[in-house]
Amino acid sequence: MTLLKYVQKSSGKSIKNSIAEIREAIDFCRYYSKEALNLFQTQTLKGPTGELNQYRMVGKGLSFVVSPWNFPVAIFIGQTVAALITGNVVITKPAEQSSFAAYYIIKLLLKAGLPSNAIALLLGDGALIGKKVINDKKLKNVIFTGSLETAKIIQSNLQQKENIPTFIAETGGLNCMIVDTSALTEHVVKDVVNSGFDSAGQRCSACRILCVEENIYEHTKHTLIGAMKTQKVGNPEELSTDIGPVIDTEAFDNINNHIKKFDKVFQTEINLNQGNFIPPTLIEIEKLSDLKNEVFGPVVHMLKYKASNLDQLIEDINDLGFGLTLGIHSRIDKTIDRVVEKAEIGNIYINRNMIGAVVGVQPFGGYEKSGTGPKAGGPEYLKRLCHEQSISNNTASMGGNASLLSEVED
Repeated sequence: MTLLKYVQKSSGKSIKNSIAEIREAIDFCRYYSKEALNLFQTQTLKGPTGELNQYRMVGKGLSFVVSPWNFPVAIFIGQTVAALITGNVVITKPAEQSSFAAYYIIKLLLKAGLPSNAIALLLGDGALIGKKVINDKKLKNVIFTGSLETAKIIQSNLQQKENIPTFIAETGGLNCMIVDTSALTEHVVKDVVNSGFDSAGQRCSACRILCVEENIYEHTKHTLIGAMKTQKVGNPEELSTDIGPVIDTEAFDNINNHIKKFDKVFQTEINLNQGNFIPPTLIEIEKLSDLKNEVFGPVVHMLKYKASNLDQLIEDINDLGFGLTLGIHSRIDKTIDRVVEKAEIGNIYINRNMIGAVVGVQPFGGYEKSGTGPKAGGPEYLKRLCHEQSISNNTASMGGNASLLSEVED
C-alpha cells in the first residue's frame, strides 16, 4: 500500500486532498531543514577585547509529539521532523484513527537514515500514553494538535511538574468569513464551498460561520445553495468525489445532533445508505452566541449583519474566544484595513479561501483557545524547541591578548 492510500484509508480524504497533504509534508521537511541550517550556526557577539562571547541554540531533550487524524501525514511529519531536526529525541503518538499511516511514515524515516534510538512510536489509548509520558521527569517539549479539551488536560498535567516543559498547542476555531456588499458573489460562494466543505469540513481552519451584509444576504444564500448541490459526496477513492465521509460514527452522530438543534437548515440530498457521510449543510443563525463550540464537519452557519454594525460584529467574533482563521471578502481597502486592525486572529485571508496554508508562506496558528503559538511552518517554530546558550571565554587568561596584535598597524 502506498502512502497515498494510507492517507485515504486513515482519514477518508479525496485523491486531490491526499496528494496535497503529501506535498505539504515534503514542504515541512524542506523548510525546517533550511531553517535549522541557519538556526544552529554559532554566532560570535561583540564584547570587550580579550573575551570571546558566543551564542548558540541546543536541543532541549525528550519531546512528546501528539498529532491528529485529519492530517495524518502533513501534521504528523511537520511536528515530528521539527522536534528531531532541533536535536531532540522524540516520542510520537498519532491519533488512533491514523495509526497505520504513522507506522508507515516511521518506517520511511528509518529507511532514510533516521537513527532508531532517536524516535519511538507509541500506538494506542491517548489518555493512558499521554499521562505516562507527561509524568516523565525527562520531558522537555510537548507538541500537540487536536481538540481544545485535550489541550487543557495536557496543560493541567504539565502544571503539576517540577520543571516547566515547553507546550506548543494548535487547536480549532469558530472561524468566520465576513462578506460586504462590494464582494463578488460568485467568488464568495466558490471560496465558501472550498473553505467549509472541502475535506468534509474536517479542517481546523475551515469556515464555520459566514457573515453576510443584509443587502446581499438572500442572493448569496441562494447562490451558495446552488453551488452546494454540485458537490458530489461519496467514495474518496473516486476522482469525481468532492466530499468523503467524516472520520467515524462518533463524529457522525455529534454533527447530526448539532444540526438537529436548528430550524433553518438546508442540506443537499445524497443517496448513500452506508458510511459516515454527511452532505454539505447550511444553517441560518440569528447571532454568533448561538454557537459555543467548533463543529468539525461539512457545516456552515450563515449570519446576517448590518454594515453599520461591522465593528460590533468584529468584537463579537473576538468574544468567541477563538482566533485561528478569518476570511474577508471586500473590494474596499478601508473596510479590509478596518477588519484586519480590529480582528484578534492568527491567520487572515482576504478575497480568497481560508484553508490550505502554505509552509513558509502562510505560517499557521491562532490565538487564545485556538493555540499557543509559534506558528507551524514559520520562522519562530524551531526556536521554541531549543534552549539558548551563551558562552563567554576569557581568552586573555593564558597570559596575553593575541587579538590586539591584529589591530596593530604596520
